[in-house]
Amino acid sequence: MTNDSVLKLKLVADPEVAYRGDTIELTAIVQGDDPGDGDYTDAYDFEWNVTAGPEHEELKPELFKTSDAKQFVRTDNMAIASYTIEVTATPKRGADAPDDSAARGRRTRRGGDATTPLVADMEIRVQGAAQDVLADQILKEGMSVTARTLVPSADQGLWIKIRECLKGRRFGEYKEFIDGIMCGDKRTPNYEEIGVMRRERCAYQHGVNGYQLLKAATEVYLLCHACCGDLSYIRDFDRDEEHSRLGYRPSREEMQERLTDYLNGSVSSPTLPYLNKILDNLNLLDMKPDAYPYCGDSVRGQPCLFELIWSYWHEEGMLMQTINAITLRFQNRRVRPNGEPDPLANLALDPLRPLNNLLWGYLQDTHQRLTVARRAYEYEHEYGLRIVGKAVGDLQPVERRTRFLEAFHALLHAAAVFYHDEQNRMVQPDPFPILEKIRAVHMLLAEGAHNQFGDLPSTARMEMMIAQWLISQPPMREFLQSRAMVPYGEPWMGQVDAMRKLMGWPDVSISYFSRLAYDGEMILLSIRYGHWTDVSDAKQAENWIRYWRPEIQGYIEAYRTVTGADLAAKPRRPERIDTTQPSVLLQRRSTRSAS
Repeated sequence: MTNDSVLKLKLVADPEVAYRGDTIELTAIVQGDDPGDGDYTDAYDFEWNVTAGPEHEELKPELFKTSDAKQFVRTDNMAIASYTIEVTATPKRGADAPDDSAARGRRTRRGGDATTPLVADMEIRVQGAAQDVLADQILKEGMSVTARTLVPSADQGLWIKIRECLKGRRFGEYKEFIDGIMCGDKRTPNYEEIGVMRRERCAYQHGVNGYQLLKAATEVYLLCHACCGDLSYIRDFDRDEEHSRLGYRPSREEMQERLTDYLNGSVSSPTLPYLNKILDNLNLLDMKPDAYPYCGDSVRGQPCLFELIWSYWHEEGMLMQTINAITLRFQNRRVRPNGEPDPLANLALDPLRPLNNLLWGYLQDTHQRLTVARRAYEYEHEYGLRIVGKAVGDLQPVERRTRFLEAFHALLHAAAVFYHDEQNRMVQPDPFPILEKIRAVHMLLAEGAHNQFGDLPSTARMEMMIAQWLISQPPMREFLQSRAMVPYGEPWMGQVDAMRKLMGWPDVSISYFSRLAYDGEMILLSIRYGHWTDVSDAKQAENWIRYWRPEIQGYIEAYRTVTGADLAAKPRRPERIDTTQPSVLLQRRSTRSAS
């Protein structure tokens, strides 16, 4: 540094304007005016002060507690205003400064020598958070918020019908139907619809007839009473509930008219537009019944509304493992390896109870039921979802829907973001990304709707509902000692949770798995059978996301409880959505709980 150079004190604030609650970094720098003069900051002590601003005299001891060149100012307790910060730099005693002769020849900014204190100041400004600024503006100037205009769409009638159908196949309705047939409490068995032998009392006390009656009645219930094959008429309509979902108060007649408009006339009955398009692609849309290949009823206009995801989540919730463990013990077979205590050793069902005979028939019918491996292959085919376990083995599927999980989770995450943004009345979230993600899921579901898709979901549903009914019987509650004070949604759930504790399975209640099953089925049915490939108006996707909000948020929360993965959370990398298989996440949680 030359004797003619000037020492300068520079004060830098980052940022100069900050929101209240943020931190401002203040830096004092002592240097010459020549670029090559170097930095002399370490040779000085610094005294910081607030010389202007609200209550500035009281702020100094709170903001500045050291004499360092760098200060971090917390603005939590500062008023929304401008403040002047002053810093004085004083040479340190015994500091490694230039020699006295050189120092005497140098000039400071104030005209003194190099040992003269240097002073600098600057203004910083603290402003309210964005919400505070907006609120203040509203108070001063006033404002009007334009509500988003709701545009009803015809497919809202279909969504009402889907909910009506799925409510009608809940376990409570099924149990009432089966109890009426098996016990004769509330209805007389319809022999023609059940298609089994006359109900002679002795024929159902021994052998497999009792179970065959249960199986036939369950099949009748699902395929004749809960299939939802006729979508053209809305029977069960709750105006208040639909108002909360639709955003306006509809009448049953209005929604019936909307459903009728949505279901285009097809070969023999009104058909979903999505299925009309498929029939058109197959050149079957305009064919007369007598021109159908094979027979007049070879093309079904309406499929039964079943989603295999219902079975998948009950499988992961250990429903079938529970009934399998019970039937193993029923045969006097261990459920644990030799040398380990058997948790079901005390199971002894007396032959005087009807359940004893029903379990006998259930075992005798084993070769007629779907194996876990066969269900696992279809989970892979339709959704790319895997289950793991010894009974599954090493699957070698020809086709696996690898992109479904990513597309479905991306849709759920986008829905969560939409709901969050919608809470801010100043923001109108764009529904177009939702439409694109619905369309992606729709196409992937359509790709998996082949081969076993026609009958395996309903067959798996039938077998699992039979298992639920068997597990709900009083002898099972007595043996497994399920907790009576837990408010389970369905009477079989307590026994599954009790078995979970006995066997040391993951400790998440079956209630959450069942919620994933029901909510997931409704969401996917509304996507699978919607005509999303021809939808261009994003308002329709907005209607969808508003209508199915309870199911979407319920699925996200239940998924977080079951797997530990939060589908609503912002991903670490914006382009990456969590696609970890639920079975892998469940294994990790099981390992952590065991350790």
